[in-house]
Amino acid sequence: MQWNNAVIVRKSEGLHQAVASVAEAEALLLDDWQIFELESLGNALKACLLCNHDENSTRRARTAFETAA
Repeated sequence: MQWNNAVIVRKSEGLHQAVASVAEAEALLLDDWQIFELESLGNALKACLLCNHDENSTRRARTAFETAA
């Protein structure tokens, strides 16, 4: 399920990435875990992995990812 608006993540100075779905969020959380705080990383990853792509769980995953980002 695509998000209406992408979340922009600052990966490093001058390098940003747009994330527009739970799958993209999961991939970024796993690939670039070191740019996130540990607690928010865990919360976001859990929300993304538990997402069954209905409206409510997708919203929870996006909120957790935005908090981590």
